[in-house]
Amino acid sequence: MTLHNYVRLPGDGFYQGPDSYTYNELRENINTTPVNISNRTTYNQARSNRNLIESLFFISRFAPEIAYRMAEDDMDLNSISNFLQTNMQILATESENKRIETANAKNKLPNYDMMKLYDKLALPFMALVFAVFALPLGMFSARSGRGEGLSISLVVVLVFYGFKSAIENAITQNRLSPEFVWLPALCFGVAALILFVQKVME
Repeated sequence: MTLHNYVRLPGDGFYQGPDSYTYNELRENINTTPVNISNRTTYNQARSNRNLIESLFFISRFAPEIAYRMAEDDMDLNSISNFLQTNMQILATESENKRIETANAKNKLPNYDMMKLYDKLALPFMALVFAVFALPLGMFSARSGRGEGLSISLVVVLVFYGFKSAIENAITQNRLSPEFVWLPALCFGVAALILFVQKVME
């Protein structure tokens, strides 16, 4: 259901991508590849600059009293007031520019590789979640019949993989951070625990 972009590794004679790396190999590739290091540094700097500009813009527009408290006399107060009024539009424009700059820098991060790195931990955890799900689903009643657990299990699996595919597509399109690949496992883990407790309490 998903297309993968593989990179050519010199001297190997075959294509290799994040899916074929081990966890340690993938983590080392993410952390040591020069282009990843450069893009990560650029993104962190852009995000830091954006936070600074947005803080100044917020103070200028919504909380000027914070800046006024720094004034030692009436002359300082007038200077600060004039500065805020004069530069508010400049700060608004610069804030938007920094937002675009940060978004562009984020698009160059190894988000797909990071998603696959987290996925290598999330999938084994999901196996444990399915095991917990299996216990209450295997407890059938005479009225519902033996097929109830199997039917519900199929629905759970289909919903999980649909949810997981949607999250992965959003991460690939940079609409979500790679950490969100854990979201399906965590949501289903909570649901499995609730269902298990309910069945035990019956």
